[in-house]
Amino acid sequence: MRPLFGHCGDPVGRGISGRFEGWLGVASTVLHGAFLVSQAAVPALKETSGSIVNIASISGLRASTLRVACGMSKAALIHLTKQQAAEPG
Repeated sequence: MRPLFGHCGDPVGRGISGRFEGWLGVASTVLHGAFLVSQAAVPALKETSGSIVNIASISGLRASTLRVACGMSKAALIHLTKQQAAEPG
């Protein structure tokens, strides 16, 4: 495996007044999904010197209305990707 491309999202856009279940759903979809898929791909990526490429959005870099869960999860995805790149091995 050479590259692993990751992109996922959830269209929940209710801002801070949204339900907690919606918040958890977005976090689970974006963060847990990216982590688990990356973790499963690591052995194959090591064999081929492959890379992980996660696709976030502008919501991860700047705040906007009705995008609390999306913005939080995309910002965390950006940082998760940086952390994964810094890991040895």
